[in-house]
Amino acid sequence: MPVLQRDAQRSALGARDVLLLDDLGEIILPATPGLGGARAASIGLYMIATVSTCWRVEEELAFVRGLDALEAACVGEHGKGFSALTDAQKLGFLTRWSLDPAGAGMVAMLKRLSVHGYLTSEIGATQALRYDPVPGSYRRIRYAKGDKRWAT
Repeated sequence: MPVLQRDAQRSALGARDVLLLDDLGEIILPATPGLGGARAASIGLYMIATVSTCWRVEEELAFVRGLDALEAACVGEHGKGFSALTDAQKLGFLTRWSLDPAGAGMVAMLKRLSVHGYLTSEIGATQALRYDPVPGSYRRIRYAKGDKRWAT
């Protein structure tokens, strides 16, 4: 797989980042027998949507720069991009990079996005966690004229 060519001035995430973010998320939350991992939850798309629409511009720019730095560090260490590594190499690289002051913040962001995105995805909410669409039992409540309504 070729290394992604990065624009030094880019300021936004794009479609080319989905696979890289999927790979990063899958190392953080791998699939297990009978349960899909982060890739099955489309974590790359979730990360792009969250960073692009929910974060401030300077936070998004920091994430983009961090992702580019991660890829550059990986090429420097392995001679190829993160997605081209074996799973063992990916885990080793991400572990080492999380201990490096230059990468610790980025790895922390990736972990937060991966865990939140996974646990709020359909797979995470219904297969990894217990899910009850309507907790409790139904009780009909009678109202008399003039009674206040329930807020919850």
